[in-house]
Amino acid sequence: MAELDVGHHCAVEHCGQLDFLPFVCNGCGKVFCLEHRGKDDHACTEATPGRAAPAGGAAALTSYACHVPACSARELLPVLCPHCSLQVCFRHRHQVDHACVNLQEAAPRMQRTQELVRGITEGRRGAATAAGRRGARSAAVTARVQLMKTKQQAVGEQGIPQEERLYLRVRLPRPVGVSEGQQQQQQQEEQEERAVFVSRAWSVGRVVDWVASATRLPNNNHVASAKKLRLCDVATLRAWPMDALVDSLLSALGSEGEGAAGEGLRDGGGVLLEYLDPGCDVAPEASPPSAT
Repeated sequence: MAELDVGHHCAVEHCGQLDFLPFVCNGCGKVFCLEHRGKDDHACTEATPGRAAPAGGAAALTSYACHVPACSARELLPVLCPHCSLQVCFRHRHQVDHACVNLQEAAPRMQRTQELVRGITEGRRGAATAAGRRGARSAAVTARVQLMKTKQQAVGEQGIPQEERLYLRVRLPRPVGVSEGQQQQQQQEEQEERAVFVSRAWSVGRVVDWVASATRLPNNNHVASAKKLRLCDVATLRAWPMDALVDSLLSALGSEGEGAAGEGLRDGGGVLLEYLDPGCDVAPEASPPSAT
C-alpha cells in the first residue's frame, strides 16, 4: 500500500522520522521532529556563535506564501493541497477556495440528479392530473346515465313544462309507529326510492306535499305536535326550509346534471324524505340512495 502524503520527515540525516506535526526551525528554516526541534538538537547553522543577527535584532522567521492570486497571507507551516500540491494559506485550503485544477465538478452530476427528480415529480403530477380528469369524466358520465334512468322511471304532474322539470330520486321515510324489532330490521334494509319530477318554481313545502300524496305517505305537517315530513340533503342530512324555492337549492353542478353528489339539489340526484320531530332540522343517519 502506498504511503499517505501527510506529515514531513525530520531533516536530521540519522533521524528522518515522519512527524505529522513537524516543527520548522526559525533559524535555518528546515523541518524537524519533536526530538530535534531545538537549534542545539539539530546543530542549527543559524545558531553558530558570532554570526550576525538579522536587522531588527530578531531571527528571521520562515513563512510560506499563499499562491492564490490577490492573497497576501503567509503561514508559518506549509499548507499543501493534497490534490494539486499547491502551497496555500489556511483560508484557501479547500479545493473550491483555491480553484484546484483537480477539483471534480459536481455541478453536472447535481444537474442530472435534479433533472431526474424533476422528471419523476412532473410524471407523478401528470399522472395525478390525468387520474383527476378521468375521475371527473367518469363522474359526469355516471351522472348523465343516472339522469336518463331517472327520467325513464319518473312520475309527476304532466302540466309542468319540460324546461321547468327537475328529476329527483326520493328516498322515502321509514313508516311511523312500527315496533322496535321491525324498525331495526328496516334500518338494515335499503329504503324504498321513487323517481319523480317536480317544478323548479315550486317551494320545498309543495314538493313534500306532492310526493306524500303521490306515494300515499301520512302527512301531518299541519299538526303542531306531530312529526314533520321534511325534505333533506343526502350529503349533510339537513332539512331544507319549507318556504325555500327549488331553483335556489340547485348546486352549481346540479343544474347541468353533472358532477358528484354534493350539497344542494341536482338534476337526477337523490334527496331524503324523512319524519323529523318538531324543531329538528337534521335527519338520522341512513344509507345513501342507490345509483339506479
